[in-house]
This record gives sequence, C-alpha cells and structure tokens, in this order.
Amino acid sequence: MATAVPQLNATIHFLHIAKTAGSALRELAQQVNAAKGSIRFRVHQTTLADLREHHYVLAIRNPVSRFRSAFVSRRRQGRPLYNAPWSKFEEIVFSTFKTPNDLAVSIFEKGKRGDLAYSALSHIPHFRNQKRYTDGVPNFLITRPPLAILRQEQLESDLHQVFSVLAEDQTVLHETLSRRIHENPYTDEDDLSEEAITALERWYCQDIEYVTRCHDWIENQSQQSRHE
Repeated sequence: MATAVPQLNATIHFLHIAKTAGSALRELAQQVNAAKGSIRFRVHQTTLADLREHHYVLAIRNPVSRFRSAFVSRRRQGRPLYNAPWSKFEEIVFSTFKTPNDLAVSIFEKGKRGDLAYSALSHIPHFRNQKRYTDGVPNFLITRPPLAILRQEQLESDLHQVFSVLAEDQTVLHETLSRRIHENPYTDEDDLSEEAITALERWYCQDIEYVTRCHDWIENQSQQSRHE
C-alpha cells in the first residue's frame, strides 16, 4: 500500500474527504502528535491541488454508503460531536426529505421534488463526489501518488499496515480505533431500497469508477510490495 517511507520527523498529511472516517483520522493525528513519535500528522479539509506537501494519505468510501452516512450526519447537523447548523438550503432539503431513501428515490423525478433532490446532491458538500478532491491534479495516482489510500470499510487493517510501514508505535492506533468516533446512529428508516441504490449508483457512476481505480492502485501496490 505504501509508495515511499518518509524520513524521520516528516509530516504526513491526511487529505480529508467528507464522510470517509475524518473524525477518527483527526483524533488519531492528535494522539500521535501528542505522543511525539517520529512522524507527525495533519488533517486537511482541502483539495490535493491545494496541498503542496509531498507525503499524504487519503481515504475513500463506497459512494452509496457514503451518501447514506452523509445524509444522516447532516440531518442531525453533525451532532453530537460537532455542531454545524443547516444552511437555508439544507433546511429546505431536510424538511422535505426525512430519510436518505426519500432523497435518493427522488433524484431523477420530474417536477419540483426531483429538482430539489437534484440540487441537493449537486450542492450540499457532503453529497458531492469524492473525486473532486483530486481532480485538480491530472492522473494523480501517477503524477502525485499518495503514501497510502485508506478504505473506510477496512480502515483498521489499512491503518495498521501504514503504521507498520512507518515503524510507528501502534498503541495509540489501537486506543483510537477502539472508540467509535462520530459513528452514525442508524435506524431502520435509514435503510436504502433497491430503487434508491439504483438511483444512487446512476448518480455516482463517475465516483464509483474513481473508487474502483483507487482499489486497483491499492492492489497494484500490494503486489509490488510482495515482489520486493
């Protein structure tokens, strides 16, 4: 997974893509930095084009799962860990669509409800594509490859591998991941129907391809490591 091992006292930058375990990564960065290990971490809410430093890590997530998480998080305005009040537009969206399924099945509807759903997916930052965070750097996996790509669905194992490559003490990692930081409290009403999943896969088709390419890169890196 790793492409290069940073020198001692280097800084690794987490490129924070919304709803890809950012809260856990921020907590981990704080704990690692406080422990004064050989590597420092910083978390950025920016794009790769704006991030000038060399060593960085990004996390990805299945776009359908990410949408569901984003909806539930914004519906409760980031609480209890954060307090991010709705914008006027979000107030309209979440008063109209009570569940992630309600919004998803309305994306391609005709009429005002469909128009509102389309606008919500287009303009609410948490719902927008993950690929936009790296689009400013053409062919970034070749021209500016990350130190690692973390899969939100396999965050613990991926982070263990990164720490192993960096020869860092994993005690802080174990303690941080043992806490469910900013975990969404899902209920049955937050489940997605087949119709909703189909609509989301259509909407996020480019992001699905993006995540697939990232997975391919991870596999290629793993194969290279096994042959070294």
